[in-house]
Amino acid sequence: MRHLPPVYAITDRAASGIDDHAEIARRLFRVGIRLLQVREKEWQDGRLLSSVESVGQLGRPHRASILVDDRVDIARVAGVGVHLGEEDLPAAEARRILKPGGLLLGYFHARRPEGPETPRRYRILDEGRVACDRQPGPPLRRHVYQNRDIEKMFMGMSIVELYFLKNATRELLMEKKTGRPPVTRALVRQATPRPKFTIE
Repeated sequence: MRHLPPVYAITDRAASGIDDHAEIARRLFRVGIRLLQVREKEWQDGRLLSSVESVGQLGRPHRASILVDDRVDIARVAGVGVHLGEEDLPAAEARRILKPGGLLLGYFHARRPEGPETPRRYRILDEGRVACDRQPGPPLRRHVYQNRDIEKMFMGMSIVELYFLKNATRELLMEKKTGRPPVTRALVRQATPRPKFTIE
């Protein structure tokens, strides 16, 4: 069964100062990262596909899970997973495009903000400090989905991990069902006492 590792890294060329996702990935794998998202909003498809394939090859010896941000088509061709947010590709299309066994990490808001929310970007300053910068742009729209809605949207996907984050976001790691019986966790089930935990 797959699990989300305790640390989840994103290749960010601007934040790292390195223009090559594969080089960023190589450095992150070297320090123990086992879940990595390739985030690239500017490159053309061919260059992005080549880069994601390289990152996938680098991750295999480490048994790392690789995700590409927003691009289910690139994920399918490169043989990696995909990270989707609420405003990205509709769930039905993601399910259709993703290969059996493919990973999808999705995030969903658990509550509405009290007021208008502006986009933010987080920067690592040093070992113990992170800065949060407000980004220009219109206020974010936030739709709150119930667990039953998420299960319906992603029918045909097995939910293998579920986390509630401190910012009232749910992160779900899902795997597209294959011919073998999956090990799944249902979102809607009888309440049972469980230890509480949060991830920042």
